[in-house]
Amino acid sequence: MAALKDIKTRMQGIEDLKKITGTMYMVSSIRFKSIQNEVKHIDGLLEKLRNIMSKIPFEPKNITGPPLFIVMGSDRGLAGGYNANLLDKVYEKLMEYKDPKIISLGRKIEKFFAEKGLKIIKRYTDIDRNLSLDMLNEIIRQAINAYESGSEIYVAYTHFAGALRLKPKTVKLLPPSLAESSLNSTYIFEPSPEELLELITKFYLKMSIESFFLHSYVSEQAARMVAMESASDNADELLEDLGTQYHRRRKDIITGEIAEIVSGAEGIIH
Repeated sequence: MAALKDIKTRMQGIEDLKKITGTMYMVSSIRFKSIQNEVKHIDGLLEKLRNIMSKIPFEPKNITGPPLFIVMGSDRGLAGGYNANLLDKVYEKLMEYKDPKIISLGRKIEKFFAEKGLKIIKRYTDIDRNLSLDMLNEIIRQAINAYESGSEIYVAYTHFAGALRLKPKTVKLLPPSLAESSLNSTYIFEPSPEELLELITKFYLKMSIESFFLHSYVSEQAARMVAMESASDNADELLEDLGTQYHRRRKDIITGEIAEIVSGAEGIIH
């Protein structure tokens, strides 16, 4: 009977765990659906802004300092390889430089780089669906200061290309890419290209960081949905195996008890 009770206890524990994974799947699914269209919308705006910036001729700044990496991950785990895949890729990129600077978004990102002994100049945690305006402005200010001091600015995030196509990316934000056609441009700019670029840069950074953060957020929800669905499927398989064990063990016990009754009855008769 003890074995039956143990199996029953395990089955109850798995049932409780399945309720948790099911709830987490539903929460991530709601968050995923609520923000998916926003990603497509902001991507279109950002692409147009990049095209404008690429056509403005400018004299690139001298890069003399270590690069600044803005790395976007999550505060929580239980999202499959979402954080690990991003960190593997960005860490490989970071190792190309001496003394890179890092702005981390998410506890998992902060913990990884702290363990690696890398320099985190600013850390942000407990971030919900949207970056606060204060947080966004502070990141932009730090990025512009670093760029004006001679650093390249990179953002590492997870690009959402579909629920099952999450791609870790590292993108250079500053200095901006310059289209070849703009080098021989015959356009007359008013204000000057340098002044125009300075006016647009802050808006470009704001749009880029918001876009990449939305991609990271929706990718996290998609990854957690897949992880929780997989966990629920594994729980179903375990319950099926334990159910088979339970019924087999119960059958053996009943068969044994019947055999004892029959044996006792035969002893009385004879």
